[in-house]
Amino acid sequence: MTKEYISRDEMIEQTKARIVIGAPRYNDGIRTAIEVATSIPTADVVEVVRCRECYFRELDGADVPVCTGAMAYSYTSDDWFCADGKPKDGGNKMKNEYIIRDEAMTLPVLPKEQRIQLENVDEAFEEGWRQALENLAILPAADVVEVVRGKWEIKKDLRRGTAFCNQCNYAYSMGAPFHEYPPKYCPSCGAKMDGGPNE
Repeated sequence: MTKEYISRDEMIEQTKARIVIGAPRYNDGIRTAIEVATSIPTADVVEVVRCRECYFRELDGADVPVCTGAMAYSYTSDDWFCADGKPKDGGNKMKNEYIIRDEAMTLPVLPKEQRIQLENVDEAFEEGWRQALENLAILPAADVVEVVRGKWEIKKDLRRGTAFCNQCNYAYSMGAPFHEYPPKYCPSCGAKMDGGPNE
């Protein structure tokens, strides 16, 4: 099953919005759930800007999308992305930390310190806890990809002038833009390309 990632900051902000005046035990349940969820380690992911949402996307004379940025007027697909993508609206990438939704959802068991103090496990507290979990379930998934390490390779005797991603075998044209501005991420699988092509 594909992992879904949610913004930690958005999770905290929207869950806190469920706190109500005059319900201290209910609010304690919400706050405790937030504390546990925020203790989950952040995922090693990168937020992406799809070509269809990128500032550098243009259409050629035949209405085919081309990249005017890092890919130097190469044809592209609207679902592709690269490290140099820039949102059309001028926003910034990677403003948040992300956690795996399923890991955050494994909170139906109350924390040990709360189970020991039986007076804290009341209906109002548990309702606040459930409301926090409900919020986790409906938060929109972030458009991010796991960081996978890769590198560009030149395979001799195969399509001279082309570099291949060693993770997914995606072929990238070895024109001048490649040497001057090597893509930091494979536009096909999203692998982070830590080095240049092997000579």
